[in-house]
Amino acid sequence: MAHTNPSPTLTTTPKNHPIYTDFLAQNLLQDPVLSHILNDLPWHARPSATYHLLRTQLLLAAHKARALFVCATPTFSSIPTLREVKDLDPRCCAVVLPPGETLMDIGMLGRVNVLTSSASSGWWNLLPTLGFYFAAWKKYESEYLGPVEAVKASVFREGETFYSVMVMATAEAQRGKGLARKVLGKVLERARREGKPVWAEASSTSRGFYAQCGFEDVGEAVVLGRRCVEGKETEDVLVFPMVLWPEGYCRRSNKA
Repeated sequence: MAHTNPSPTLTTTPKNHPIYTDFLAQNLLQDPVLSHILNDLPWHARPSATYHLLRTQLLLAAHKARALFVCATPTFSSIPTLREVKDLDPRCCAVVLPPGETLMDIGMLGRVNVLTSSASSGWWNLLPTLGFYFAAWKKYESEYLGPVEAVKASVFREGETFYSVMVMATAEAQRGKGLARKVLGKVLERARREGKPVWAEASSTSRGFYAQCGFEDVGEAVVLGRRCVEGKETEDVLVFPMVLWPEGYCRRSNKA
C-alpha cells in the first residue's frame, strides 16, 4: 500500500524558540533585502550576521509575548508544548505582529532585555566584525525601517491598527507546495474575523505571491539601493509596501 506524506500541521505560538531564528537564517541567506543590509560585511561574516540580525528582530517582536509565530510542520499539535517546539521541523515559518504593535516600540527596559538576551546567544561569534554588524543594524533602521514606517503613516489613520507580516520563509526543498499560502492563510483568517487589515513588505520576488493572496500595492516602493553581485552593482533593491484590506473596510483617503 502506498504511503503519502501527511498534510503539515499549522502551529501558532507566542513563544520565540531559537528554532525559528535558525530556520529563518538558513532560508533567508539569499534574501535581497538582507543581502543589501549586510553587503558591507566580509563575506565570511554574513551567515553569522544574518542569524544575529534576525534574532534581534525576533527578540524585539516577541517582547512580552506579543508576536505570533506561525509554522508549517509535519507533526505536533496546533498549539505546541515547549517539548514539541524543541523538536519542530519547520517547513515554512512566519512571524507576525498583532494590531497596535510595532517592532521598535518596546521602551528602554524592553531594549535592555533584548540586548541581554542577545548577549547570551553567542554574540562572541560576532566580535571580530562587531563594528560591521552594528553599522548594518543602523543601516537597517535608517534605510529600511524608517522609510517603511513613513509609508505606513501615509496609508493608515492615526490610531488605526493592523496585522503586520514581519518576516516569512519557506525551506528550499518545500517551495512550490503551497505551504506559504497555508501559513499566511492562518494569519489572514484571524485578521478577517477581527476586521483588520494585514500589512506586508514584499521583495521583488515575493510581490507576486502576496498579490495572489489578495494584497495590493500601497504607497511607493522603497528603494534601498543597488544590489551587488560578485562586487558588481545590478538592479535596485526594492521593497513594496502591500496591504490586504477586509471586505467593506473604510480606508484612509489619500487626499485627507
